[in-house]
Amino acid sequence: MDLLDIVRVSDWAQRLRDLAVSREVLEALIFQLVVIIAAFLLALGFRAATRSWSDRLSQRFAAQFRSLRIPAELHGLATFCYAWLLLAIAERGIAEFGGERRLVGIAASLTGLWIVLRASALLLRDAFLARAVATVAWVVFALDILGLLAPTETALDDLAITIGTLRLSVLLVLKGHLLSQSCCGSRMVSPA
Repeated sequence: MDLLDIVRVSDWAQRLRDLAVSREVLEALIFQLVVIIAAFLLALGFRAATRSWSDRLSQRFAAQFRSLRIPAELHGLATFCYAWLLLAIAERGIAEFGGERRLVGIAASLTGLWIVLRASALLLRDAFLARAVATVAWVVFALDILGLLAPTETALDDLAITIGTLRLSVLLVLKGHLLSQSCCGSRMVSPA
């Protein structure tokens, strides 16, 4: 490495250091952390306020569909569902005002991922199907975090053939396959 390259790397490192300690970056990070904490605290409050109603609703649902054998642990997901919803709303709201929202988006994606992983682990008795759902959830999460989810959907939708009036894309086939697997997976739940 010659002297000119060392100077460029040093200059780049100095700019990165200045950006990391800049007031705007710190304010945006603190604001986003406060939004995340507030969303989870509000979710706890919503869960406490709706506990009796949601518990009665889940008992009716479990009684109506006894053959599905829905685990009681699913009640614990309500708080995380509220938190995910609040984080998604907060991310959209911050975006509307032009603020930095990346950390809130990551928190919303992580919360959604946790909900999917926990629910699939509780509901799916088939280990292979549970692993498949977890793998798809992780891939979607990774694409979302990297900002590649929308371009990937567009690319998969662009890979299509038209047969008469029917347009068949790779995205449509993947969605149909995942839907059929989830339907078959719910029928595969053993009554034991």
